[in-house]
Amino acid sequence: MFTKRKGIAPIAIVILIALGLIGGASAGYGFRENIKKMVSGQNTAEEISQAISQEIAKLGQNKFELEGTATSVDVSSKIIIVKIKSSTNSIKEFRLSETPIAIIETTKISFGDQKDLKIADIPINAQVHVGGTISEGILTATKVIIQKEDVAEEQGEVQKQKDFKVEGVVKSIAADSLTVTIASASKRANSQKGKDLEIKVISTTIIEKDEVAITIADIKENDEVKIEGIIADDAYAASKIEVKVEEEGEDLEATPTPTASSASQGQDSNQSENSNRGNSQNKDKENE
Repeated sequence: MFTKRKGIAPIAIVILIALGLIGGASAGYGFRENIKKMVSGQNTAEEISQAISQEIAKLGQNKFELEGTATSVDVSSKIIIVKIKSSTNSIKEFRLSETPIAIIETTKISFGDQKDLKIADIPINAQVHVGGTISEGILTATKVIIQKEDVAEEQGEVQKQKDFKVEGVVKSIAADSLTVTIASASKRANSQKGKDLEIKVISTTIIEKDEVAITIADIKENDEVKIEGIIADDAYAASKIEVKVEEEGEDLEATPTPTASSASQGQDSNQSENSNRGNSQNKDKENE
């Protein structure tokens, strides 16, 4: 009579060895040890089942699939930045974030019937489906499927509709934002006039004063600013901040207001001058 620990189903051995070949070196010592125990009959059927489930789970954790938007394409570094909308659980911590993904020589990039495309063929803001592997937190693409090439134009129109411009006075400054009392605003931000509006300062925000680049640390309270940016999810983010330069006023001498006496003196002077001219003209006629 056979005991539970003696013997092993050949199919289980085949499955685990196949998993070992698929997983490669990443399977590690624990996996090899499981195979040894199974072959020698030291495992129960329950332990065999658990070992197979664990190895399948490990393989799943080393791979990913995602849907998102390619917000940046760096051809020289062979990296694309994808804002992930949805993904497998293996990278759930990256969802809704902009995540770098490495493109390698064997990465298959396609768009419809077009196969074997290059990284330079991926349009910025295109919607993509990416599959690949995970190693030490680094995502490497094995395939990139460009799903919509005209997304850039569509998003450009949406972004244009969400542009805003405001002018106002800086009320307070934080590490990554300004609070501005809005004096004037474009149509999109018209509802903020007269209010204190928090405006985010991001890594790509251009800040200038008198056409010279400065940082947010150089902005002071009560500075007058002109800001352009984008509204997203009711949050205002600046693309450009222009700090107005205070104009130095010229010291002008006050012009005295004519008094009644000075006006009278002026009139007497004019009458005397006219009288002298008349006498001179009369003398000229007598000489003739």
